[in-house]
Amino acid sequence: DTPPMFTADPATMVLSCSSAGIDSTLMDWLVEGGHSAAHDLCTSDADLVLGYKIGGAPLTLEEVLEAWQDSLAAGCKDNVLIGGLGINNVKGYLALEFTYTDKCDNEVGKTGYFGITDNGRPTFVTMPMDTALACAQNGNWETDFEIWYNTAGNATYMDLCSAVTVSGNITADSAIAYLAAALDTACNQGVEVTIQFTLTDDCGNRSQTSPSATFSLQDTLAPTLVTPAMDVN
Repeated sequence: DTPPMFTADPATMVLSCSSAGIDSTLMDWLVEGGHSAAHDLCTSDADLVLGYKIGGAPLTLEEVLEAWQDSLAAGCKDNVLIGGLGINNVKGYLALEFTYTDKCDNEVGKTGYFGITDNGRPTFVTMPMDTALACAQNGNWETDFEIWYNTAGNATYMDLCSAVTVSGNITADSAIAYLAAALDTACNQGVEVTIQFTLTDDCGNRSQTSPSATFSLQDTLAPTLVTPAMDVN
């Protein structure tokens, strides 16, 4: 009636989300009991049964992996207690109790922690580019501007761990309203707006640089007669 004893406690592992082989590292951590070990006085170490609990509820290995995926899907979290420390920018984590049970169902358990963090910043691969357009007859320059704006001025960018959101120092709607109003009086000299672009990832990490690009627009098209003038006698 004596439960097993831990001879090595479960380890706490916190990895960067850009680390190689996270899935295999997690699986090794799980099947090896968080790299723990236990000994029993009456049941051989090889016959001790490893189990998992979260919040006191027993789980299978498949259910633990589902809990890991749920944590990843929940989004980035701050001030997550992992091994007694509050950690920010946590993309996913498990607080998992590893249990060892002997042949007479005596059980011992201790908690280990596994998490990944995202502290890397998104980066520009190519910089935003200036773009100049002539005011089109069908008025679709607004669509061209929105595409240019939402791609950070036709730039390319990357983040090692998550999707990237593009933002400007002014909103796209405000820029379009300014260009439309100014174009009414600017005529051939044209109008322009300069946008400073910033990248932000899912954990709120912002790009170190915020480069600018200019979108300019000219009205060089003369009016056209839809119905020709008609002679009158």
